[in-house]
Amino acid sequence: VTTGLSFLFVALILRYLAAEGEKIGGKGIARNLAVAAMLAAAKQPYAVVALTFFLLPVSRFGSLRRYLTVAAGLFGVVAIVALSGIPGRVIAQKLAGSGQATATKALAWVPGDEKWETSPGHRSQTLWLPQQPHEPEAINPIDPAGQKKFILEHPARFIGILYNTLGHSLDLYLTSLVGLFGWIDTPLPPWAAYLYVTGMVLLALSLPVRGMRLYHKMLLAGIFITGYVLVETALYVYCNPVGCDPITAIQGRYFIAIAPLFFLLLGNRAVPAFLGRLGSREERKGNMKKGRGKKSPVQVTAISWDGHPGAPLWAMTGALVLLLCSVYVILERFYVILLSSF
Repeated sequence: VTTGLSFLFVALILRYLAAEGEKIGGKGIARNLAVAAMLAAAKQPYAVVALTFFLLPVSRFGSLRRYLTVAAGLFGVVAIVALSGIPGRVIAQKLAGSGQATATKALAWVPGDEKWETSPGHRSQTLWLPQQPHEPEAINPIDPAGQKKFILEHPARFIGILYNTLGHSLDLYLTSLVGLFGWIDTPLPPWAAYLYVTGMVLLALSLPVRGMRLYHKMLLAGIFITGYVLVETALYVYCNPVGCDPITAIQGRYFIAIAPLFFLLLGNRAVPAFLGRLGSREERKGNMKKGRGKKSPVQVTAISWDGHPGAPLWAMTGALVLLLCSVYVILERFYVILLSSF
């Protein structure tokens, strides 16, 4: 639900950006308010996606006063919903014992086995879930109030923890972004995850985006980084011992909701023009001349495969390979008895 709402809000913003000369009416404003409110209610950290509202130019609202009024209403609704505790905050407080220290059994490190014990009688196949070294059956105290105090009293150290976490868990994030099945212990092979991420990056680079200026990219980058920090901080407060380094219990799928912001940053005109995917050479020159000295609205257009008839086939082949790989990994993990008979 959270990912769908985030994607929908970004899609609405892009739709309004592409509609040159069209003003956003009351229905459009109400639609954005409703989606932003539901997103804030679903998971508070992802409410930061509502900041993409500032990608919209004032001209879409007719006047600066109307623009500021809508912005104030939007973020007022988001703030009220996110801070009211409906429903995520209430659930988190109940699980955390209303802010009092509790004890949560962590993933147990099995000495000498070099594997994680994630469920009774089962050893996972790989070390994809990072955790602080500790003895079997160790108890890690989870104290949200204490963790918040630690962050406020040691901001520089917390920034260092965020940096260490990214370096320590980047492989996990990329793999679990694509495929981490079962009880978080059955990942796709690294080559498959990297192949998928590489394909997404290449697709984003080849996506024709017109009118994207430095201001837009700086705003998108700021929102993405803020979203990343908020997700890490939320998990750090409610799922990690006080002062834990690096942050644990985070998967790449938690960043899917803000992933479109990252891929939009890669959108450009130079790469598609270089690859010849915007039409003939004459058309590209004409478009470049028209774009000089004139501010055009941000437009994300469809990819044209003209001159590259084999590209769709390669894309479908890659998707099929990843699908078959996923099926094999799941069968080998959960139906190993059937496969071992061959």
